[in-house]
Order: sequence, then structure tokens, then C-alpha cells
Amino acid sequence: MRRRGSKLSDISKEFSVTRQRASQLIELGTLVENEILSGDPWFELTARTRNSLINNGCEPTPSGVVTFLAANDWKRIVNYGVKCHAELQAWLERHKESSDEHPDPAEPGACVE
Repeated sequence: MRRRGSKLSDISKEFSVTRQRASQLIELGTLVENEILSGDPWFELTARTRNSLINNGCEPTPSGVVTFLAANDWKRIVNYGVKCHAELQAWLERHKESSDEHPDPAEPGACVE
């Protein structure tokens, strides 16, 4: 709406929020849009997966993820579960990285300690 020339007061009325909140939403939307358009493969992952990896010391690159998973048991990573692991395995496959030490969790016996 802002790109079409709408004022903050018009946008805030449209969404039934204050002008300050409308400004915050525009700023957040611009940030997310820039991340998506950046072409960085890291932003293809969901926020939950990205945050759980970064908060546990993972470098935000495909090779950094492979190194991190090789050094850590994925089942012990905080806020990282089977869905995140499946998403990450598909992401690594798309970016020509493999994590042979950590097979797909959907395979029978893949998560045996």
C-alpha cells in the first residue's frame, strides 16, 4: 500500500491499527522482502530452523550446517526436531551438500543412537 502512495494514516485505518504499528509492519515487511530477494539460500529455511541453528552456534551456510550437524547430535539441538531436520535435509540436497552422518529421519532405523 505504501508503494501505491498511501499515507500511514490510510494504512492504519485499513488494518485498524495505530500509525506507529502500521509503520512497524511496513518496516518488518520490507526487511522480510529484502531477505527473500537477496538470493541467500539461508533465507529459504523457515525462521524456526534458522533460529534454532544460529542460537546453537551454527554458521549460516550449507557447509557450516554440514559441519555443525557432524559435530552435534541433531536430536539434542534446542527447538529443532524431526520437521526441522527433514526441511534441512531437503535444503542441503538442493544446495548440493550432504550430511551422510545424519540420514533422513523418516527412514526406519535412521535415528538409532
